[in-house]
Amino acid sequence: MWHRIREELKKETVKNIILMILLLFSLWIVLAVQLHCLPLVNICFSEIQEHDINTVLLTLSYSYIAVLIFYIVICVLPSKRRKDILAPIINRKIQRIGRCILMVPQFVSSPPLPWTSANVALVMW
Repeated sequence: MWHRIREELKKETVKNIILMILLLFSLWIVLAVQLHCLPLVNICFSEIQEHDINTVLLTLSYSYIAVLIFYIVICVLPSKRRKDILAPIINRKIQRIGRCILMVPQFVSSPPLPWTSANVALVMW
């Protein structure tokens, strides 16, 4: 079970790293092509081909940034909200299980109860 959880965390980490690298690349393209804040990469194409390549890359960058925003709004934020809601409930259950585990030695070391109808009902409950 722990191995599976560890593998899932590795997958999530790799996915997040890839998403961030693509986001940085997209932002670099927007800043370089559209806003002219960063230097462009020199390539050996004609000016028309460079313009077409820049237009395609810019469109892809805007699309990726929009998709990433939707991904965060649709997937990440609801998942975080569910975790925030469930965390206190799970913590209470864990504390209850811990208290029950601490009570086990008391039952093991105590003498057995005489079996009356009240005790049987208590055990069954």
